[in-house]
This record gives sequence, structure tokens and C-alpha cells, in this order.
Amino acid sequence: MDETKQTITKLMVAFADAMNSMDDREFNLLIQGKAKLRLVEDKTEPKKKREEDVCLEQAVAEVAQQLNEAESRESAERLIASIRHPRKKQFLLLLSQACGVSAGSKDTIARIEQKLIEDTVGAKLRSQAIKRVAF
Repeated sequence: MDETKQTITKLMVAFADAMNSMDDREFNLLIQGKAKLRLVEDKTEPKKKREEDVCLEQAVAEVAQQLNEAESRESAERLIASIRHPRKKQFLLLLSQACGVSAGSKDTIARIEQKLIEDTVGAKLRSQAIKRVAF
């Protein structure tokens, strides 16, 4: 069977399944033109990740690790400034999620960058400073 016939066969099977799942009332409403068939995505099957999404996740994980290893706010600023992603805000939001930093879609890019620096490197530096102080 050629590809077109296989596609039509799959479509007809899906249509038949939809008809079989309808009760008499739904079937009658459809025949009378008072109802419509609508495609609903099956959420039971896990979606396969696109290669693009996998690459993005890897890039975010790599930058998150580098940010957590940064020794100063300046090095963290340079690291964040070096991010060249077409959707920088999306990347920064994913990065903040990976680092456990609270940032939202309404935050500006500059605000997200500031939160990332202060909540990762800044927190680490403050903690070290407190530990060095003898009480």
C-alpha cells in the first residue's frame, strides 16, 4: 500500500473509533448538525522531546553549573552577559528555574539577571562572609 492509502486508512480508523465512542444522543446531535467533531490531543502518551529542547536543556544545565561555580559577582555578570540565545528571556527563566531562583515571566531580562547573580553568587559570598566573622 502506498503512503497516501496508509494515511487514509489510519484516518478512517481514527474516525471509526470516534464514532464508536459516541452514545446515541451525541450521534443524533452530530447528524442533525447541532454538534461538531473536534480533535483533542491525547495527553496520556508522553511527548518526545525535540532535539532543540534537549540542546536547550543541556545548555541551561551547563550555564547553571558555571554560575554556581562562579567566585565573584563580576564573573557571574560576564557569564550571563555572554549568553547568546535567540530567546534570551526564555533561556534566563529556565536558568533561574535550574538554579532555584524565583523569577517570573513579567520580570525584565535585567531583573532576572540581577536575581540570578544575587541569589546564587551573592548568597554564596554572603554566607562565606558570615562564616569568617567570629562571634
